[in-house]
Amino acid sequence: MWPLLAPGGALLRPAAAMLACAPPGSLSASPGAPPPGVSLGPIGWDLMALATSFSAMTLTPLVGPHWVADSGATYHTTPDPGILSSVQSPSSSHPSSIMVANGLCLPVTSMGTAGAHGSFRLPDVLVAPSMVHNLLSIR
Repeated sequence: MWPLLAPGGALLRPAAAMLACAPPGSLSASPGAPPPGVSLGPIGWDLMALATSFSAMTLTPLVGPHWVADSGATYHTTPDPGILSSVQSPSSSHPSSIMVANGLCLPVTSMGTAGAHGSFRLPDVLVAPSMVHNLLSIR
């Protein structure tokens, strides 16, 4: 994919490090030229590669019991109620939904305590099944 045009119309090539995983023979033999069959849009984007990238995007699944420290999180949250002890319905003092960075409101289905079997306990962890990571509020 040859994404950008330089001033004067010359194509910019990505840095060599970005091409380290390119399959053999996939690089153009002529400097500054896109590979054969690549259609560049009006500002130099490889339109087919861009469309393919967006259609193949997915959310990263939660991996393991890791927690991400988040200074923007108001509450500790997890998508997995299985990591909590004493799981219960959210109390009236906790929200029924949380707003995440992209502006979506995710429902809170339950709450509980994380780390109940060790010396570290994290109370009032909200369960929002649509979350992607465990978030540790560090406000």
